[in-house]
Amino acid sequence: MDTSAERVDVAILGAGPVGCALALALQGSGLRVALVGRPRPDPAAQPVARAFRPLALSYASRLILERLAAWEGLATTPIGQIHVTQAGGFGRTRFSSADAGVPALGYVTGYADIAAHLASAVDPAMDWPVGDQAPAARLMVHAEGTAALEATSKDYGQTAIVTTVECDRPAGDIAWERFAAEGPLALLPHAKGYGVVWSRASDATLALMAMNDERFLAELQTAFGRRAGRFLRTGERSAA
Repeated sequence: MDTSAERVDVAILGAGPVGCALALALQGSGLRVALVGRPRPDPAAQPVARAFRPLALSYASRLILERLAAWEGLATTPIGQIHVTQAGGFGRTRFSSADAGVPALGYVTGYADIAAHLASAVDPAMDWPVGDQAPAARLMVHAEGTAALEATSKDYGQTAIVTTVECDRPAGDIAWERFAAEGPLALLPHAKGYGVVWSRASDATLALMAMNDERFLAELQTAFGRRAGRFLRTGERSAA
């Protein structure tokens, strides 16, 4: 069957943040670009509620998004300091944006927020095929994320719990990283609380996911300590 009529210059497989950022970068290039992977967002549709998934953007990522005219309007919390500790170890390491000479070391946002923000910025005239079938293209770009790598990925026996917590004092602009034998734990400032990414052995993660909020917060407090304050509330948990 002749598919020449369907041929494009670039087909981007994956319409998440990476795919949409590339599509934005190619706008105005004169190339015919197709963005494949999910339906074009409907501005009139009600947003779908999803568990919060924190995403830390580097300062360099901000510069890229600014060049794409896609930074303005994105809700972010700046990281001004990063505190790193080792369980059972003495001392700590601290980085600051002033040390690096930048306005912020990074920015925390929600994956769903940046995905929707970038998708809405893509030119409506760009090809956005329905479904996952890619048209014939001179160049095929794979930007599907982890789903495309599952067949070749290696299982390290660890799973990350992702959630949010509120404390008895504001998070400010500090990101915390805690390394322990069981796995790393990160608290990323988001709004007035933190986005949590806690990696543990897969069987331990299952047990933590099954706990009620009170017991989960107690386990998290024991693992992290009280450097950020006392944990009061937690949001919906997900594991990946």
